[in-house]
Amino acid sequence: VGSRATRTTHPRVLACMRRLFSEVTGTAFGVENPFLWKTKADVVADIVKAGHGAMIDYSISCTHTRKYRKDQPHCGMCSQCIDRRFAVLAADAAQFEPDDRYRHKLLTDPRDEGESRIMLASYLETAQQVAAMDITAFYNRYGEAVRALPHIDLPVDDAAKRIFDLYKRHGEQIVSAIEAAGKAHMGQIIKRSLPESCTLRL
Repeated sequence: VGSRATRTTHPRVLACMRRLFSEVTGTAFGVENPFLWKTKADVVADIVKAGHGAMIDYSISCTHTRKYRKDQPHCGMCSQCIDRRFAVLAADAAQFEPDDRYRHKLLTDPRDEGESRIMLASYLETAQQVAAMDITAFYNRYGEAVRALPHIDLPVDDAAKRIFDLYKRHGEQIVSAIEAAGKAHMGQIIKRSLPESCTLRL
């Protein structure tokens, strides 16, 4: 909700792909998302649990591919970098991806006014709000989530609850990551030695 970044994995898009490929091939073609009910932090935690945490650093999420650098493959400013870094922090997997792999450190570097700061603030505010919502408040605020229901192979009530649970878990994970970061940087926060426009000061 509130983002277009994951539109290619939306249940409606996958349902349309199934129909298209079934028509083209004349068979019952399947297109599935095995991670449908997992947050990005859940997936990172699964990778670590499977003993492959070191592989996280080999994957790239950044949308600014033209600015790619081997030593710092992530810009740290785009929505994918923000979501990725929070997922790594929320999964307690930062040891597998040091923050110096990002050209802009998510928590402590200053963030210029404009799109990137607004996007970050919106991301955090949405996560905080959803973490505190019940299912009724969630669907009242984010009615667009209902668009997925006809394309999920579950009874409507079950699908609605699972979507809400997914978003609530994500919100709680982000809040937890921010709280842990706040504790880790408490000395700098108290001394106000961090830039005013960095995530932890904002």
